[in-house]
Amino acid sequence: MTVKISGVLKDGTGKPVQNCTIVLKARRTSSTVVVNTVASENPDEAGRYSMDVEYGQYSVTLLVEGFPPSHAGTITVYEGSRPGTLNDFLGAMTEDDVRPEALRRFEQMVEEVSRNASAVAQNTAAAKKSASDASASASEAATHATDAAASARAASTSAGQAASSAQSASSSAGTASTKAREAAKSAAAAESSKSAAATSASAAKTSETNAAASQKSAATSASTATTKASEAATSARGAATSKEAAKSSETNASSSASSAASSATAAGNSAKAAKTSETNAKSSETAAGQSASAAAGSKTAAALSASAASTSAGQASASATAAGKSAESAASSASTATTKAGKATEQATAAARSASAAKTSETNAKTSADNAASSKAAAASSASSAASSASSASASKDEATRQASAAKGSATTATTKASEAAGSATAASQSKVAAESAATRAETAAKRAEDIASAVALEDASTTKKGIVQLSSATNSTSEKLAATPKAVKTVKDSSVQKTGDTMGGQLKISTINALRIFNQAFGLIFRRSEDHLHLIPTNEGEGENGDIGSLRPFSINLRSGLVSIGNGLKVGGSVTGNLTGNADTATKIKTARKIGGVAFDGSADINLPGVNATGNQNTTG
Repeated sequence: MTVKISGVLKDGTGKPVQNCTIVLKARRTSSTVVVNTVASENPDEAGRYSMDVEYGQYSVTLLVEGFPPSHAGTITVYEGSRPGTLNDFLGAMTEDDVRPEALRRFEQMVEEVSRNASAVAQNTAAAKKSASDASASASEAATHATDAAASARAASTSAGQAASSAQSASSSAGTASTKAREAAKSAAAAESSKSAAATSASAAKTSETNAAASQKSAATSASTATTKASEAATSARGAATSKEAAKSSETNASSSASSAASSATAAGNSAKAAKTSETNAKSSETAAGQSASAAAGSKTAAALSASAASTSAGQASASATAAGKSAESAASSASTATTKAGKATEQATAAARSASAAKTSETNAKTSADNAASSKAAAASSASSAASSASSASASKDEATRQASAAKGSATTATTKASEAAGSATAASQSKVAAESAATRAETAAKRAEDIASAVALEDASTTKKGIVQLSSATNSTSEKLAATPKAVKTVKDSSVQKTGDTMGGQLKISTINALRIFNQAFGLIFRRSEDHLHLIPTNEGEGENGDIGSLRPFSINLRSGLVSIGNGLKVGGSVTGNLTGNADTATKIKTARKIGGVAFDGSADINLPGVNATGNQNTTG
């Protein structure tokens, strides 16, 4: 069902409004209309319009060409609404007109509290999310910072290990070089020992030859033996000395062999140390200590090798010196052979022993040379290990560089994450401020709502106290605790008399004296009931609406007998129909005269009849 709204759209001067569009926008959803839908009507040139409008509440806007939109107001169309003009609906009472101001303010406060509570919830959620993001970013930043620190420490450790490995490699290389030089010296010393041994052998051979010659000349020297007895004794002591020298040479040769064995052992230790250095170079964490230890061992072994070589050289020199002394002793024995025939044999035996000792020295010298070659090979191996250690050190250095680059990348990432964490912390702080502000507004609105609720006490209202009332749609209730609904208001409105243009279809009952007045600015007419009479009494002139009862009593009706009394004269401008009873005290002339006995009579003068009250005879003919 729809309600027809029709009429003529006029301006303030009563002229029809042309080129205008009436727009109705639904303010809420009803059973047939969806909120915010728009309907329109275009009045004709005379301003006439007619619309069949569905039930609901609408916002009315007038769109006049050449002017901005004008909001005319809000209308509500009910199921029981009567057809009318747009003016009637715009001027009708609305829900807001009958709603208590306190209740409307309370509803507004409730809506504001609800909105602020929603905003607080959203801002709180945003603040929690921002705080969570900031915490996560801070955690990631801390993790990346830890990773960066660990990478930096690893890089520093690798760099230190690389430096240690390089130092160890350098030390090993130096040790190997020293070993090579010491091996060369040992070889030279061995060569010298071999040469000295050859010289000693040659001297021994010469001594043997000289001894044979001395034996041949023994017979010749027999004559001088007696005289050279003391010299023979001296020569004997020299031979003993030569024997001791030969024995010392043998001992020295044995010592040289022992030293060469020690050198070989040292070279083996050096090779092991070099192998250990290579292993340690591959293992970055323990390379430094073990390489240092190996280097120390190599250094010690080299020192021992050098000492052994030096000892071997000294012993070879001593052996050569001993051989020289032995030669000198042999020469001295040869010169005294003529007196020491018996001693010559002993000297020949001593010479043979010296030759054997020299042979042994030669063998030992050769062994020393072999040992020196082994030391040289061990030194070369140490040099190779040192080179391998250097290569490992270079690899460690490259790994340290990579770790440093990774650490730098991690540090950059940590810085970025820290910046993001700072941004998230700032956003969280802003969200927190917004949430606190919204919470403050919500608390303020809630406080205002509580104040309003407290003002109305949230109790039942009465005629003397503010409070909450129950709605009622009854139109005949006498309760002072119920409030009328819009439906009840509409029902009363539909049955009430409008100020203008309305027609009463029922009775108008007035029980109050002087209740009805008709007036203008100059005069007023009061309908006054007094006991059994109803009077129409004018007010005093010039008093208008609030004028007092005047002195004239122009008209009254006896409510019991129905007699009408006119107190200040009657002027009749038209005809009077019906029967009139009473006298003609106030009549002076009849409007249409009538003839009596031929004499006209209008009531204004006496009638003289001939033969009756005047002389003469009446004519009775005809």
